[in-house]
Amino acid sequence: MENKYEYDEDHAVEAMLAALGVPATDELRDCALETIDLIFDFYDNNDGLAIDNYNDDDADLIAAYVAERFKRQPATAELSAGQIKAMVVAELEYEDSLIQKQMMRKLLILLLASVVALAAVAEDFDPLNADIEQNLTHPAVARKHSPAVKTGMSQLLRAIRALGFDASAVRDGEVVLVTIPASELFAPNAFTPKNAAITRLRPLMPYVKRSDNYKVIVAVHSDNTGDSFYNDSITVARADAIDDIMTRLNDGAETGVIPYGLGDDEPLAANISIEARRRNRRVEIYFVPTAGFIDKSR
Repeated sequence: MENKYEYDEDHAVEAMLAALGVPATDELRDCALETIDLIFDFYDNNDGLAIDNYNDDDADLIAAYVAERFKRQPATAELSAGQIKAMVVAELEYEDSLIQKQMMRKLLILLLASVVALAAVAEDFDPLNADIEQNLTHPAVARKHSPAVKTGMSQLLRAIRALGFDASAVRDGEVVLVTIPASELFAPNAFTPKNAAITRLRPLMPYVKRSDNYKVIVAVHSDNTGDSFYNDSITVARADAIDDIMTRLNDGAETGVIPYGLGDDEPLAANISIEARRRNRRVEIYFVPTAGFIDKSR
């Protein structure tokens, strides 16, 4: 029988002698070694049996097989049936434990390979080429770290609300959403922002600048007045304009803001009234915890 489980014959012999419960002698060691050979022979001649799936009936069959051959040899003829079975069971249990360890080792290797693969995917994630849903869910927070992350993000939520912004928690409390009516930043149908937009956005900059803690996503929405091409175009232009304002407020340095113009695809309310359309014309600024923030929150 092919040995593929890092079999250690000395360990097997010691386990078999211990099962006998009598002082070890050279003769008993020889018996144990011969028992091992006979067990291997038995499995070689019985393809339907597997050493990693044996039961008590198998042990009885093997013990009878070994006993029959021991009767032919004076050195082993004195062993009782109980002693022979004890050695057989000890050997089978030793083999089975090796197989289980090998299986666990293989599972661990597969698990580690999966972790490495997931880490590689995470490292390859490019937020600038991802859609907004992907960016809002990346990086994911492990369940055991989620409470600490939520606590940290709730502090950000309170701070932004204290500045007078309409802010809420999304993604089960792990992400902060700031909503600003489009009319506060843009005139009707305007692609460029009002002068007042700088003043309105400036209080958020201490948090926007913390790119080590937060990934900032800007999503601009419209109502459904006009065709889809126009709505897409104006929201994309407005998102880029807000990105430009934040860069200016950051002394010209890139902020890492990720802008999206989403047109009229995600209304908050049916566009059947002036008030509903006003609500739908909005700017959403998301603060998503970075991997660095998550690590610090552990």
